[in-house]
Amino acid sequence: GRSQEAAENFRKVVAERDTMRVNSAYRFYLGKALEKLGRNDEAREVYQGLLAELDRRDSSGEDHLSGEAFHFDPDRNPEALNHFKRSLALEGLGRKEEAAAERNKAVGQDSIVALRAFSPPRAGW
Repeated sequence: GRSQEAAENFRKVVAERDTMRVNSAYRFYLGKALEKLGRNDEAREVYQGLLAELDRRDSSGEDHLSGEAFHFDPDRNPEALNHFKRSLALEGLGRKEEAAAERNKAVGQDSIVALRAFSPPRAGW
């Protein structure tokens, strides 16, 4: 019921968009914030951009975690994180069944993939 305060926080998330890596799971919440602000076309671009970046890295063989703070986590599973991030982008685009399939793949490979995807830098999880 605190719509003005919520809108202010959504604007703060959007203001941080340039600090987020293109392949970051946090881009999902950027898209959601844009949706809440009525900027649906921009939100769609965020989700499509995340998918495009994941596809680009897949086709190039580039490590999805390059430059991420997870490099010290010996239990990280880049493939699981890729599936999880893909599920977020697909969910944002309204492709629920595809999103669920990707999320199931991710969780099947790493039961705490969501924690890893959203863990803060140097959290060690």
